[in-house]
Amino acid sequence: MPKRKRKPRHRPRPPLNFDAPILRSRSACAFVGYGQTEFFKKVKAGLLPQPIKLSDTGRAVGWIKKELEAWLAARIAKRDEVAS
Repeated sequence: MPKRKRKPRHRPRPPLNFDAPILRSRSACAFVGYGQTEFFKKVKAGLLPQPIKLSDTGRAVGWIKKELEAWLAARIAKRDEVAS
């Protein structure tokens, strides 16, 4: 008897998208180079930009890419300031 093909257990994740003006959590984490746990700790502590609500319920959130870019630029400037 031939083996049955199994259904995948879950949907495959969509690819990361860094081109959008709003980044969802997976893309935002990868964009700044943090894992999810560290990323959300820093957001909660106010060290990273706060997300915006994308739905009325607040379950869907995203981060504005320009704000994350500005945060990264500030980190780079701080590094260069210390190196000088």
